[in-house]
Amino acid sequence: TRLNSRRMDDRELCLIYVAFKLTTYDKYQPPMYNFLDIGMEEIGKIDDARRISLKNEFIEGLKTVEILLGENAFAKGVFEVTSKRQKVNKAIFECLITCICNLTPDQRTVLIARKTTFVDGYKEVLIDKSFIDSITLHTSDAKSINARFKLVISLLDKVLQ
Repeated sequence: TRLNSRRMDDRELCLIYVAFKLTTYDKYQPPMYNFLDIGMEEIGKIDDARRISLKNEFIEGLKTVEILLGENAFAKGVFEVTSKRQKVNKAIFECLITCICNLTPDQRTVLIARKTTFVDGYKEVLIDKSFIDSITLHTSDAKSINARFKLVISLLDKVLQ
C-alpha cells in the first residue's frame, strides 16, 4: 500500500495506532488532531518497556494483516485485482491495525488459521453502508470511528468463536 513519507503519512499512521492503543476508540473525542496531541502526551508518560511492547505489537499486527489481506490490506479496494499499490485509507488502517493488535498472539494464530472465514466476513464489512460511510464521510467523527471499530470487532469476535 502506498504512503507518502515526505508528507510524514507513515509517522501519522504510527501515531494514530499508538493513540488508539493508549486511549481506546470509545473514549475518542474529536477533533483528531487533539486526540493525536493527547496520544503524544501519553507516549511521553509510558516507560521504555511499554514503548517496546507497543512497537512489537504493531509489527506483529502488520504481519498478521498482511498474511490475511495482502499488501493492499488498508485500501478500500483491497480485493480489487490490480498490479498497482493502492492508497492507504487512514480510517481503515486505524481501525484494522488497532483491532488486530488488541488480539493476543494465540488469537492472531487462530485468526490466520481461519483466514478464509475472516476474508469472507471482511468482504461483507467492506460493503456495509455504515462502514463505507465511516471510512469516507466525516472519518474523524466519533460516530464514524465507533461504527467502524464495532463492525471490525464484531467480525473478529465471530471468527474467533
